[in-house]
Amino acid sequence: TLDKVYESVDLDGAQIESPIMYHDGYVYAATYGTNQGRLYCFNARPTVNQGEEVSPEWSYKADDSAFFLWSG
Repeated sequence: TLDKVYESVDLDGAQIESPIMYHDGYVYAATYGTNQGRLYCFNARPTVNQGEEVSPEWSYKADDSAFFLWSG
């Protein structure tokens, strides 16, 4: 059974279009949207209170004409 660990903040209205990847304690996901291609990195086990949203540790914005689509 999978347990919900946390919920992220809204990712600027973009949708995740990549596999969600885990590596060394971090979760990575990339988005697709009009000029909104961005790679996000989240701590896999942040210290948060129940119901609190988690912000990414960092994010990388692609060039305005680029995005992350099926980038697995």
